[in-house]
Amino acid sequence: EGVTYSTKDIFDHSEDLDAHHFPLFNSAYIGTAYQTFPHRTYHSLTLTANRLYGEIICVQRPMTFSDIWCEVSTQAGQKLRFGVYNANANLTPNALQKDYGEITLASTGIKGITSDLVVATPGYYYVCLVSDGTPTISGLYFTSTPLGADVTSLYTHYCGFYGTHTYGALPATFPTPTISLTLPNVMLETKTLD
Repeated sequence: EGVTYSTKDIFDHSEDLDAHHFPLFNSAYIGTAYQTFPHRTYHSLTLTANRLYGEIICVQRPMTFSDIWCEVSTQAGQKLRFGVYNANANLTPNALQKDYGEITLASTGIKGITSDLVVATPGYYYVCLVSDGTPTISGLYFTSTPLGADVTSLYTHYCGFYGTHTYGALPATFPTPTISLTLPNVMLETKTLD
């Protein structure tokens, strides 16, 4: 009683929204592995040869990454090639942003490539790798992503896509994608907030 209510289109206050909200991942700690979605567990994953895997991440602001890497637990001289794709409007991996090149696995442990990637446009991206063989590397299950959950096991969320790609230079467009609940754990290292 005595209170007057009024309605106002939220877009009339867009400046207020910009001034008073704080997007998740608008900041990042420099020099660490960048991972934006919570995961349930790590596990060992044996790669399928000639399969390009892509794990979704969200880059909330312009920033530069310095390295890309994964953790290898078994190997036998296989090769890995790393890359990053952007996402299209329906969140599937789309255009190649960077082909990092390849490494040959001569030992186990953290393996990767140092090369800057400047992400000027915030949005969803996919960190990717493909192998010419079947090394075992660290994989993960996500507990929340914008790709949603598997309807047969609602606690497990999709973490990305894979597509068939004969090992070699990465294609300009991600191959026909198949959604996946488990993927290799591929990480970018933060370098600067731009």
